[in-house]
Amino acid sequence: MTVNGNTRSMRQHIQRSLGDDFVEPPASVMSAMPNDDNEDDEGEEFQPKAASRGGRATTTPGRGRGRPSRTGRKTSGTVNQTDEDEMETSSVTMSIGNNTTYVGAAQSEEKGYFHHLLAGKTNIQVLVDQWIDSYQANRDEALIELMQFFLDSSGCKGKLTQTMYLKMEHVDMLRAMTEHFDEDTSEYPIIMSGLQYKKFRSSFSEFVVLLIKQASYSIIYDQYMIDNLVTLLTALSDSPVRAFRHTGTLAVLKVMTALVDIALTISIQKDQCQRQYEAERQKSSARRAADRLDTLTTKRKELEGNENEIKSFMNFIFKGVFIHRYRDIVPDIRCLCMSELGEWMKSYPMVFLDDIYLKYIGWTLYDKVGDCRLRCLLALIPLFQTTDLVGKLELFTNRFKDRIVQMTVDCEYEVAVQAIKLLTAILKFNERILEDKDCENIYELVYHSHRQVAQAAGEFL
Repeated sequence: MTVNGNTRSMRQHIQRSLGDDFVEPPASVMSAMPNDDNEDDEGEEFQPKAASRGGRATTTPGRGRGRPSRTGRKTSGTVNQTDEDEMETSSVTMSIGNNTTYVGAAQSEEKGYFHHLLAGKTNIQVLVDQWIDSYQANRDEALIELMQFFLDSSGCKGKLTQTMYLKMEHVDMLRAMTEHFDEDTSEYPIIMSGLQYKKFRSSFSEFVVLLIKQASYSIIYDQYMIDNLVTLLTALSDSPVRAFRHTGTLAVLKVMTALVDIALTISIQKDQCQRQYEAERQKSSARRAADRLDTLTTKRKELEGNENEIKSFMNFIFKGVFIHRYRDIVPDIRCLCMSELGEWMKSYPMVFLDDIYLKYIGWTLYDKVGDCRLRCLLALIPLFQTTDLVGKLELFTNRFKDRIVQMTVDCEYEVAVQAIKLLTAILKFNERILEDKDCENIYELVYHSHRQVAQAAGEFL
């Protein structure tokens, strides 16, 4: 995978991007939940395969904690020479430390993917198909277009050139691009108000998810496309620039959401293949197809390999992005993490409905920002309403029940409403989980002045 060996550790940025709004839950709560977010964890390191061809996507085993490293690209020295035929005529020179590189100057608006999505006139599936075709024709040019899309979506006016892509590390590219923001505003597309930008955020997410799912039928296993994409988005999500960090986090978590769906599909296909294999094996020699078992064995091994590769990316994104951004200083980023984690748990409970992941929702129940607490509750309610899943939530329920009860009198009324609804769902599968005093406090809320709180309390009765 393509990240330079000099890329600064994500841990170095945690304190910078943590805010006072995130409150550590009581030590007794944290210590009782499984902990796997230690930087030195072993046994789950991300080890992507080296690219089959020369270029950017290669890996150096053992460097860092499961983070990909980049070879075939310049990691040190001075990048101060570029061929004129590789540079745009409107480029300008800027300095980055001791390095000098080129950044395209502001150009007239181009009809790239960002502008197509913002205009909302082009079918997203068509855009995805166009990008896949472009990648199959020239993968580097296609990746530059995709990277430019994420830069544009961050509100950055800089233009990524082929020379920058080939010779600079992602972190250096982003550092150069920080000079190309509009100084008159702190807004960026995914947080801008107005119907057009609200639709854009939805289209942005849909585009990323659809692109990854579409790629799963062809190019996602080429050891180049997803490697480079995840590397860039991880660097974006670690940027000190809020626009980059927020946009990158949204994008990479949507990549994760798509990967979760792909992993689930592969798991189902693998189980089906195994059943077919067992059924064929039990047939008599006379009825058994000569090469059927070999075909099924080959298919099963291929599916297992694909599943392992997808899961390794999922693990990398979770440890490389999620466990740092769920405590970000920006509440919207924390909310995003909780919402997406809830989606993963609903989509693939076999993997994600585990206390290793549930603890992050439990800890964020203590967030100072009401919307973050609300997203946690909204993520939990569907899980407790699904009969097949509640059995896996027992430890979580015992550990965080008291906090959820406290939230029924939350200063944010919508949080209180959803807390009562969650306790109602919990009570249906375990009537003994709540003590009498807990129930009595909720009973009294039927007289609450806020109508929705009173109504939720009435349903609890």
